[in-house]
Amino acid sequence: MRSITSYLDFTLILQQSGIGNSLYEIHFGDELLGSIHMSRFWNSRAEAVSADAVWSFDRQGLFKPKITASMQNGDIVATYQLRSFKRPGIITIGEEETYSVKIGVFRNTFDISSRFDSRVIHFQHYGIVRFRSEITCSRSVKHIQQFPLLFFFSCYILLLHRRDAKRRAAAI
Repeated sequence: MRSITSYLDFTLILQQSGIGNSLYEIHFGDELLGSIHMSRFWNSRAEAVSADAVWSFDRQGLFKPKITASMQNGDIVATYQLRSFKRPGIITIGEEETYSVKIGVFRNTFDISSRFDSRVIHFQHYGIVRFRSEITCSRSVKHIQQFPLLFFFSCYILLLHRRDAKRRAAAI
């Protein structure tokens, strides 16, 4: 496995490894760059593995949930706070780096933007039965010190939003 930062100028693919499977992989061609293993359907825990690090992700709280990213030693290194329906969510890395999360109207795009409203990561989704998303990054991500964490945390948040949408659809 090679570092995600080696492939910033290319379109990467996040895809489900199999139909009904809870393992998602990030690829550039045949090269595996990392994976995210989601827990069972009713649990929000996940683990991301890459050449850069291993992170654990989890959602905490019921009425005002907060999503956290932790290192293997348990230290929380990033949080995501979902906002109201029309306002984007906020990813905070460390104590000061913030990024906004915007979901497309038809939920086929997912964007991460810096505090200056410049898009740094763009996800374009395909597939209904087997999820697949093409990911492009702007050149400005080369200046983000914690980019691998931001990248994998964004992937997890996207997958969690998709899982929540499936739960809502199944409840109807």
